[in-house]
Amino acid sequence: MKDKKLSLPYLAVIPYNILIDEDIQPAAKIFFGCLAGLAKKTGYAYGSNEAFAEMMQTSRSSIKRWLETLEDNGHISRDTKNIPHENTDTSKANRFEWTRVRKIYIDDGFSNKRNDRLKNEPTKGRIKNDPSLVGAKMSLIKKKQSKIKKNNNVERVVVVVSSLEEVKGISENLKQRLCKKYTEDQINEAVAILKASRNDVSNPYGFIMTAIEESYQRPKTNEERAEEIIIRNKSFAESYLSQFENKLLGKNGSHSLSVLGRHVEIYTTTTAKTFEYKSPSFIDEIKIYLVKLDIIF
Repeated sequence: MKDKKLSLPYLAVIPYNILIDEDIQPAAKIFFGCLAGLAKKTGYAYGSNEAFAEMMQTSRSSIKRWLETLEDNGHISRDTKNIPHENTDTSKANRFEWTRVRKIYIDDGFSNKRNDRLKNEPTKGRIKNDPSLVGAKMSLIKKKQSKIKKNNNVERVVVVVSSLEEVKGISENLKQRLCKKYTEDQINEAVAILKASRNDVSNPYGFIMTAIEESYQRPKTNEERAEEIIIRNKSFAESYLSQFENKLLGKNGSHSLSVLGRHVEIYTTTTAKTFEYKSPSFIDEIKIYLVKLDIIF
């Protein structure tokens, strides 16, 4: 029997828990959105790997890999069975032939309907009486339990950075995810950038990740900028101006220069001119003054 051609759904919605799942490839997340769209009416999506591959314009191996990844991480479950139907080809000896039908259920509650095999049957009777479910369903249950156990173990040992505790709009699970992936210094720096941001940040979790990954620089405070100016000017004075100390400067030797802790002073016989390191124009001002004394840099 030829597979029915599938068309991409008008709307493919990818839930947040799928978007942040690092175990799911980006292409598989898009595929999940398409499955969810196809499952919107009936509660499940159906089709062969060939039909899905044609719909997504990719290979069957990619479809197989995406389905396995989504199922391993508990986002879908697959139910496959053989359905008999009467053979219309009279030349064949068998009156009936079998068609393999697969239903793919979205396990995160996105679909309107629940699994039609689950909603009317008690759990024990269904698993016990339907051999086709024993392997697939029990395997899925074990994988989910293993993942939950693994996540619980991680959560017990991850310590959330104190600066991150103060950030609102991030769940505890996402805070632990950040602390697991990045160092404390990286998180502290990103949180400082977040607090210094003048714009309202609607997604602080995404902002912090982007700040770390793209090496955002925290805006400097006025005090930090002032300190940088002082350090730069003092370094210039100690490196270049100290050579003129204890020397007579000017055409008539009427000037002298001293490099001090907070400023530079140039003396004459009657006056003293002060150039402070905290001035942003310190270097330009003192160069102009020394040029007047015929001192060339």
